[in-house]
Amino acid sequence: MQPVQRHEVSRAKRKQRRTVIACTACRHSKIKCSGDEPCGNCKKRLIACQFTEGSSNKILVSER
Repeated sequence: MQPVQRHEVSRAKRKQRRTVIACTACRHSKIKCSGDEPCGNCKKRLIACQFTEGSSNKILVSER
């Protein structure tokens, strides 16, 4: 029999998108916002999803 070879899977640092600014409804309700337009919470609640004016709603952060 041949010995079983184990391949080490190297974990490269992945970047994860994180919402910087929540939509108005999520911010008011103090709940996590997905940052999509419309966000998941607003879709579920069937309400208008509005973001305040800003440069960008998402930044890259390293995964912990």
